[in-house]
Amino acid sequence: MFEAYGERQRRRGAGKNAQQSAVRYLTMLEEWLKERDISPELATLEDLEGFTDMLLGRYKPSTVKLALVQVKGAYSHAHRRGIIPSNPSSELILPKEPDVEPETFSPQELRQILKTAPSRKHDVMLKLFIFGGLRRIEVCRLKWADVDFAGQTLTVMGKGSKIRKVPMHQIVHEVLKGWQSHCGMVAYQRGEPMFVDGKPVTYVLGFGCHPLNSATLARWIEDCSEASGIHIKSHTFRKSLATDLYERGAREDYIESIMGWAKRTVRQRFYSRVAPEQLLQTILMAYKDCRLV
Repeated sequence: MFEAYGERQRRRGAGKNAQQSAVRYLTMLEEWLKERDISPELATLEDLEGFTDMLLGRYKPSTVKLALVQVKGAYSHAHRRGIIPSNPSSELILPKEPDVEPETFSPQELRQILKTAPSRKHDVMLKLFIFGGLRRIEVCRLKWADVDFAGQTLTVMGKGSKIRKVPMHQIVHEVLKGWQSHCGMVAYQRGEPMFVDGKPVTYVLGFGCHPLNSATLARWIEDCSEASGIHIKSHTFRKSLATDLYERGAREDYIESIMGWAKRTVRQRFYSRVAPEQLLQTILMAYKDCRLV
């Protein structure tokens, strides 16, 4: 039953992360049911609720919610295909995530983090996080071909391989211009590969043919944490930027476009259009008068 659901995901072109999530959590469910001599096809709502209670004892509600999305998807697919006579997951309730205050950096902390950046590459990375709101994977995937200095935008590939245009804050513009010069990008032309010491260099923060490794970026972040004496999580930079823009009166749909968040209403998804100039003016509001650099 679960194999059929996995095959359906592959046929429909589900993202790699979604497929891995399905395999992980459905394998956990299958093993949990096997320990109780229960076939997945014969599982009841009470069985699935017991599995949910087990997950809640081990993981955060957000993680349990991801697991149950896969469980409900697998059982719904099996029911539609006639593999099982009824869907025991139809009444399975997804756990609610607690409403907590977002963790953010203060201007003083951001100033300290930037001031103590161990090297130039760390400084470039930090400014992409702080003034661009990029995710870690987006920084790892960033190419020079994605940098449009004239249009003042970065083209990034985010979660689910979704592409979006991020307006380039003046500080990001300046630091990337300097980094380009530092890397010897004399013959830079947008869309063409770059070469250093005879090797193709296509990624802004890494040398060589391959994108910057996420583990390497994590070490760079740890370097900055040790140098500043401040515990750093890259996602906190995104929360800090979004919070700062919101507090300065930026429109929520503009913030969502910059951060790459899913639109929450039908109007936002289908009837709202945000011009690049509006996004640029919005990102320039970030940390205005805070003198972070």
